[in-house]
Amino acid sequence: MFPVNRSNALLSILSQTKALHHAQQVHAKVIVHGFEEQVVLGSSVTNAYIQSNRLDFAAASFDRIPSWKRNRYSWNTILSGYSKYKGYDETLGLYNHMRRNCDGVDSFNLVFAIKACVGLRLLENGMLIHGLAMKYGLDKDDYVAPSLVEMYAQFGTMESAQKVFDEIPVRNSVLWGVLMKGYLKFSKDPEVFRLFYHMRETGSALDALTLICLVKACGNIFAGKEGRSVHGLSIRRSFIDQSGYLQASIVDMYVKCRLFDDARKLFETSADRNVVMWTTLISGFAKCERAAEAFDLTKIKRWRFEGSMINRKRKPMMKMRIDERLELYELVAAAVKAAVMRLR
Repeated sequence: MFPVNRSNALLSILSQTKALHHAQQVHAKVIVHGFEEQVVLGSSVTNAYIQSNRLDFAAASFDRIPSWKRNRYSWNTILSGYSKYKGYDETLGLYNHMRRNCDGVDSFNLVFAIKACVGLRLLENGMLIHGLAMKYGLDKDDYVAPSLVEMYAQFGTMESAQKVFDEIPVRNSVLWGVLMKGYLKFSKDPEVFRLFYHMRETGSALDALTLICLVKACGNIFAGKEGRSVHGLSIRRSFIDQSGYLQASIVDMYVKCRLFDDARKLFETSADRNVVMWTTLISGFAKCERAAEAFDLTKIKRWRFEGSMINRKRKPMMKMRIDERLELYELVAAAVKAAVMRLR
């Protein structure tokens, strides 16, 4: 019983390990005690390296598990790692390898494979995986179905996305939001409203994603009155305080509809004035004749202290991630444009 207890102890430690050096220490003990070929423990080591952002170590750990011992859990673990870090070629290659060496599929590896097909722009491969999901009765699964809808939406085949959606008897909020997002991407705003009304008729629960899609559609067609109603709904359902991105989307909608007082009021009462919200508001005022009166330079400078996660951390420019630099440049450009408008 001693080896089993030791194995369980290592499993318990691995489940709580996030730091790389801790994962390496436990991995060393796994090797010393000869447990590395145990599929559950070996897969747990693989997962610990994935959580530590070391996919190379995770792949090496997975390779140490004998091929004849690998099961769906071990395959799904390594697939999740490559999918997480957008290694789509590797994900699809491993998925095909798994299909040749492991009987059957499950909802998890199907989702990873579908995501890889989207990332690699391989619609035909995705359709084959869809067929396989149907064969195993997983095409209506809570994880697989939204992935299929999103896949078809990403490729612009909204008829196929709608067909998959229509064939699902019980639709959760994720599924509704994914289809709305697809129609929104291709500027089919009336379809977003149609789906929302259908969603309300069926009594389906709302979530932040569906409200974001709806408010974006309102902004696209300059439907300020309807946008205000969505804003009110988000307040009543307490989504407005849970999602900074929803707040930013509502500010953007108000700016597009030229409801600048509403945009500014929401901005000033928001506890999460992120870079997106600042940029949206500054750019919106800069494009209209109210730039000088509504957004003076003092308020623009306030971004330094409360609007930017970048400056809160006081990172030197060279240590910022590329996306952080782009956010900073975009915000500065918007501020400069507003300042120029003020001086005219």
